[in-house]
Amino acid sequence: MAKVYKVDESFDHALLAGASCAFGVFDGVHRGHRFLIGEARRSADKHGGISAV
Repeated sequence: MAKVYKVDESFDHALLAGASCAFGVFDGVHRGHRFLIGEARRSADKHGGISAV
């Protein structure tokens, strides 16, 4: 299950240390978006980290 975090002054940036991230405006997840999200997940799996979108 995905977690949603609000990034404000109280956000712990260490949470994303070493993360594989896909940044963008994912407005309706079409094939291109799914590819980017999948790449972040594959990278995280390969390197033992987390993925973030």
